[in-house]
Parts: sequence; C-alpha cells; structure tokens
Amino acid sequence: KDIDEDWVQFIVSVNTPSNTWVAVGFSENQMMINSDIVIGSCNENGKSFVEDRWAFARQRPRYDIQQNIRNTSINFIDGEMTMIFIRDIISTDVNNDTDLSRCVYLLRAWGGDVTNFTSPALFNKH
Repeated sequence: KDIDEDWVQFIVSVNTPSNTWVAVGFSENQMMINSDIVIGSCNENGKSFVEDRWAFARQRPRYDIQQNIRNTSINFIDGEMTMIFIRDIISTDVNNDTDLSRCVYLLRAWGGDVTNFTSPALFNKH
C-alpha cells in the first residue's frame, strides 16, 4: 500500500495456460461465499478482461455493476499470466466490495476455460 494514498495496487502472477483465468478475492470468513472477487484472463489472440465480481454462493461470481477497480491490465508471457489492478481500500460499493481497511483473508484461484471474453465474461470454474 502506498501510505500516502487510499488505494492499493495488486499484481498477481500465476503459471497457467492462456485462455484460463486468474482470480484474487477478499473475504471476511476464509470462504468463497460472500467474497469480493477480481478475475481476469487473456488469450494468445489478444482478447482479455479484468472484472470486479461478488461471490454470493459457490458458483461463478456475479458481475458487479459497480466496477470499483481501475488501471487494470492482464498479459500472458512465457506461460505466466499477470493481472494488475488498483482498488480503493474503502470502496463506495458497500454491498459488493469488502472493506480492505480491516483484516481480511486473501483468496486466490486459477484455472478453468474462458468461453467468452465480452464483458461480463463467461468462464468455467476451476
């Protein structure tokens, strides 16, 4: 965290095939249910997405209408997918974003095929 700012930049790198996804989540209970999720993917043809989502249940997290992430990017180089995004520590979206000023669990997952890169993206679970 930049101590002079109210935001944090995340850089997540995973060794995974292209056309799969990478995700990071923020949870108050160590579980996927009721967790704030950022997921992204890219393929070798240059199609990509990075999206803010909310996990209501153990299923594909729902697209969050308020996309409270910015300066997003994702790339795939030499078998490694790297996703970058900035998120406010305290979001204005109190229903679908976790307050990062408190101690929360960091979740991570990757895998599953991406079937549609058009936002909101469609992907299979890991």
